[in-house]
Amino acid sequence: MPQETEFASFIQFVFVDDTVDQIITLGGVGYATEREGTAAWGAISAFDGEDSGFMAVRWREVNRSEARRVIVGDHKVPVALCETLLGQPIAQLIARGRRQLAEEAGAA
Repeated sequence: MPQETEFASFIQFVFVDDTVDQIITLGGVGYATEREGTAAWGAISAFDGEDSGFMAVRWREVNRSEARRVIVGDHKVPVALCETLLGQPIAQLIARGRRQLAEEAGAA
C-alpha cells in the first residue's frame, strides 16, 4: 500500500468496527497533486443508503519534509466502492487491516 506521505493528496478507506471499537485501515489511493486529489474526491459520492461502517478520508499534505497532513474531508461509502478502488474483496481488506493493527500493537 502506498504511504500517505508520498503524495500531495491521499484518499484512505477505513472500516469503523463498532463491535470491537477499532478503525481498520483498508488501503488508499495517492495523488501527486492536490488538483488530482480534489478531482478524485469529487468523483466519490457520499453513501446515503443504510448505515455503513466504511468511510473514505481525504488527506492533504501540509509539509512534505515533516510528513504533516490534515484531513480535509470524510464520508461514508459503500462496500462495493472500497472493493473496486482497492482491487480486493472486502473480507481480504479487513483481514489485512486487522493483521496490521495487531502487528502495530505488538511493536508498541
